Amino acid sequence: MKSTIALILSMSSGVALAFSSDNAHTSFRRRGTHVYSTTENEEKTITTSTAAALDPEIASKFKVMVCGSTSCAKQRRIMRVDEYATYGGILSRKGDSEVQVEDAGCLGSCKKAPCVAIMHEDFSGYVSLEGMTDAEFSDRRFHKIKYEEDMDRVWESVENAVQVMMEEDDEEEEDESNEE
Repeated sequence: MKSTIALILSMSSGVALAFSSDNAHTSFRRRGTHVYSTTENEEKTITTSTAAALDPEIASKFKVMVCGSTSCAKQRRIMRVDEYATYGGILSRKGDSEVQVEDAGCLGSCKKAPCVAIMHEDFSGYVSLEGMTDAEFSDRRFHKIKYEEDMDRVWESVENAVQVMMEEDDEEEEDESNEE
């Protein structure tokens, strides 16, 4: 059984970073702000207030892996959506962000298809993010990403993680300037 340590970085903004004792399990937490709008075709589009403000250097360290395996593709066919619907949905939310989005092979959670996982270059394997259910958090993969709301949840979690890393960098810079 892994023990989890939570570090509160900022009580006022609700930001936290949690990781397991073996550093294999990481969580980023922060509240985000999204504005939703509807186009003429009634398609739900997302505009994120933080998208333009995401630090490109930090955002580029995150990679969203969208499972393209047989099980995930089968679940999309059952839902009567295109095999690349999840990939396209996540990619459309990316906008000008430097977060990478990739169509991946099997992510290893076939019974919970379609799945999405998040990687960060400073950590080994997939990371857990705020916005995941308890089961997703333990598995380090988003499960059953079928609907627009699910894709919104994935993208909001990634944005929040980038914001946490940005705030952590700001705090480190502030601490360094105070030491001088």
